[in-house]
Amino acid sequence: MASIQQAVNGRHASRNTIMHALYGYFYLGLSKRRLATIYYKHINTSLNWIQRFEVNNDYARRATRRTGQLSAEQREWLLDFYTKHPVAFLDEAKVAFEHQFARFISISTVWRALRQHGLTWKVLSDVR
Repeated sequence: MASIQQAVNGRHASRNTIMHALYGYFYLGLSKRRLATIYYKHINTSLNWIQRFEVNNDYARRATRRTGQLSAEQREWLLDFYTKHPVAFLDEAKVAFEHQFARFISISTVWRALRQHGLTWKVLSDVR
């Protein structure tokens, strides 16, 4: 029971919770105020779910497209850097990148860019 309340009381309602609320509104005839009470949400939240369903015929939240931090040129530069210096540490690549492009980059961003292109420590150490 605690996990159900935690799922309902969470910051964002799950798709399943929204689906049940819409079912209650359209098929069971529950009022918007009653839905808000049942699902522990503000009445505007349940109203938004209903309006979104009526307009889009979908009950999912909007998916935001996340753009990467690095441009294609910057990713290419990182790959070239590791082609020339295969055993360089991530912090060395970070410093060289910041010097080259005059912008901050985190070590984890360097690591993510390398992983997206299939470069792992094992692959890089085999290049030696």
